[in-house]
Amino acid sequence: MRYFVIAPDGSKFGPADIDMLRQWVKEGRISPDTMLEEEMSRKRVPARMVAGLMFGEPPGFSAASARAPRPEFTSRSTNGDSDVMWSYIYSAMTMICCCFFCVPGLVYANRAVAKGNPKGNGARIFAIIMIVLWIVSTMIMIPFLGKLTDMAKGYVNGMGG
Repeated sequence: MRYFVIAPDGSKFGPADIDMLRQWVKEGRISPDTMLEEEMSRKRVPARMVAGLMFGEPPGFSAASARAPRPEFTSRSTNGDSDVMWSYIYSAMTMICCCFFCVPGLVYANRAVAKGNPKGNGARIFAIIMIVLWIVSTMIMIPFLGKLTDMAKGYVNGMGG
């Protein structure tokens, strides 16, 4: 019988047979509470319920090390890549919609920088450029808005007269 190991984020690893699962238990990759999915039936059970897997406290075992996330099961978004992506999206929305999108653009860029993402500074610079472009384009458009308003008033008055 073979099983998939279900990571906390829902991703699957395997399938692996009982011997491989025993090895992973020995290495500390699988805990008694790790969910396993039987390959054929797709039934999910905690690893402690699978016959043939033994969980004991090996030498040097500590509760703190058991709770520490394994690198293969940690979230990939902790490096700030998703923050960089959202920063670019919100910053671009500053030019498309309105200036209020610059705030989350800068916030996400700063979060990426704080997480040590090397792309975070580029996202921050892009956000600032979008703010400056929005200000400049708004200043250029203000005189034209007055003319556009006058044209609209003339059109409406022309229809009513």
